Amino acid sequence: INHIPFLITQPGRYVLAHDLSFHSSGTAIEVQADHVEIDLDGHTLDGPHRKDWISHGIHAYASDVTIHNGTLSGFMYGIELATPKVGTRPSKIDIHHLILHDHDFRGLRGASISGCKVHHVLVQHIGGTVVSSDAYAFGIEFIAGDHNQVFQNHINHVEAVGIGESVGIAFTDEWNSEI
Repeated sequence: INHIPFLITQPGRYVLAHDLSFHSSGTAIEVQADHVEIDLDGHTLDGPHRKDWISHGIHAYASDVTIHNGTLSGFMYGIELATPKVGTRPSKIDIHHLILHDHDFRGLRGASISGCKVHHVLVQHIGGTVVSSDAYAFGIEFIAGDHNQVFQNHINHVEAVGIGESVGIAFTDEWNSEI
């Protein structure tokens, strides 16, 4: 990967060639294919650092995805894992050895995900979006999934806006998931 935005529609291993900056709203790297590895190779994917823009560092709608070995900074969502369509549930996702910092809303969010492992991740300085006057801030959040695991991570400085809540790790409507 030597430019962004970057769309992944084929299985394979994708390596960040160097530090990259994303200066707009939208998504820097979007994953629409199963069986994908994104190796940041020690590099940084830097976002717009705009608290009034909706932006994603990596947005994945797929199964058997690995994201590791680098830094994501300055997006609304560092990483968002989501269901591509009703009736499907991405599974076997491995997120590890990352630094997620200075994101305005969520460091990492998974919605309707099954069998995701998040480990050896440093999440810090999350919050501050002005898209909503009372926005919650989450370091790591899972919603409506099952068998997800979050372990051996460090969460520092999560700060909501207004009367929103500041949450390090949250599982909402999860089944058989564990911290």
